[in-house]
Amino acid sequence: MARISKEKQNEIRNKILEVSKSSFEKNGYEETSTKKIAQEVGIAEGTLFNYFESKGEIFLESFTKGIVDFSYDSELKGEYASEILYNYTEKILKKTIIFPKRLITELGISMIKLARKKPKLTKQLAELDYQYIRNIENICIELQERKVIKETDIKFLCETLYSTIMYELMMYLYEKEITRTMFLGNIKLKFKKILIMIGSE
Repeated sequence: MARISKEKQNEIRNKILEVSKSSFEKNGYEETSTKKIAQEVGIAEGTLFNYFESKGEIFLESFTKGIVDFSYDSELKGEYASEILYNYTEKILKKTIIFPKRLITELGISMIKLARKKPKLTKQLAELDYQYIRNIENICIELQERKVIKETDIKFLCETLYSTIMYELMMYLYEKEITRTMFLGNIKLKFKKILIMIGSE
């Protein structure tokens, strides 16, 4: 790797991610091999491992790189607090659930397997969740200042909203009959119920 330019290294790395993502989507995690990825990229399998330590690391990065945009408009859209919070959440979730359930499940398994081997990588992935919670907190604080949400424990409210998403995601992944539309609809309904419970709708 020392003999090629940094630009060329980045080009090869991005090509590995591009090829592997396509293969994972088509064949699944288990049926995708690093040997086949390397062949399609046009490098030796050993060279591939100069860029990534394992197939699991390739899998995680290929599906998480640039997938989530956490920014939100200064003009928060929605008539009620639950709608505003849901609209922001939906924008993020829609970029995740475009993948088949099988791949999302395999992604989670890969994260668990790499937790000890690659703590830095798993910490970066966990940071995605923390970023969502921080932004939701900021939105709630703004809504509270605008008197859209009543005085309440914002931190607890945001943790409750996040827990709702995680529960519904688990149900979505393990229950075949739950569609993407149903998954998002369940979150929207529960967000509304939570805001009603604290007297903000």
